[in-house]
Formats: sequence, structure tokens, C-alpha cells
Amino acid sequence: MSSELASFLKEQVAEVCGIEVDTVSDDAKLVGLGLDSVRLVDLMIAVEEEYDIELDEQDPALARVKTTRDLIDYVSRKV
Repeated sequence: MSSELASFLKEQVAEVCGIEVDTVSDDAKLVGLGLDSVRLVDLMIAVEEEYDIELDEQDPALARVKTTRDLIDYVSRKV
């Protein structure tokens, strides 16, 4: 996992949730930060555009993403 990827994802989570980036810790629960299904789509679009990849909303692995660390690990396997 690159620190660049982690920083990008934390910044995007903060942006789509309307919170300060320093509140997005590795162990933060995404739902607790305000990431709902609509915001998840916005986040997925930003990741797809930045890394030129395609993410599947129906991917069972995505359903297991609960924390920021989970998100970083998930995306790092896709890029």
C-alpha cells in the first residue's frame, strides 16, 4: 500500500462526507464518518477516475469494507 493511495482515499472520504481529513483515521468506521450508499458511489467515481480502474458496487469484497484501513486495502488490490 502506498502512502499516496492512503492519503488520496482519506482526502476523498473527508470530501464526500464533508468532514476534516484529520478525522479520517485508519481504524475509523466509514459509516461513523458519514459514508452512506450515495456517498460511496461518489467515492468510487473519484477513485475510478484517479486510478483509471473500474470498481463494482456488487463486489462482495466491497461489502466487507468497514474501516478506512479496509478501504485502503481493497483499493490497493485493484490498482
